Amino acid sequence: MRLTKKGDYALRAVIQLASADGVPKSISHLSKVGAIPRNFAAKILKELANAGILKSYAGKNGGYRLAKSAEEISFREIIEAVEGPIIINRCIEDSSDCSRVGFCRMYDAWMTTQRKVVDLLDGVRISEIIDKKIDTFSVG
Repeated sequence: MRLTKKGDYALRAVIQLASADGVPKSISHLSKVGAIPRNFAAKILKELANAGILKSYAGKNGGYRLAKSAEEISFREIIEAVEGPIIINRCIEDSSDCSRVGFCRMYDAWMTTQRKVVDLLDGVRISEIIDKKIDTFSVG
């Protein structure tokens, strides 16, 4: 399992916007500061706006800003906005193509792990990253 560049770039862009005190930032600015290829940044920012995480503004002073507070935005929300649902094993999402349904010894472990991963990412808020309140992650 690995976060793609798209997910990483989306997190970087949202963190940059959270640090901007509500001032809209252009695609060019976010691309440069976040080291994100400009065309890729444009696509990612549009997806984040469509998901309700960002708000876009047209015009000379336009750009993007957060659509809600940094306290309300989780890592999970950002990742799923650009990459789709977080699924650690395909049987979690759709067990119909598995020949081991009903007797797989791993299914319960996958479900427990799925819940922990999703809960962990849901618990990391952008505000905590900005305020540097997160040093380590604990799954317990």
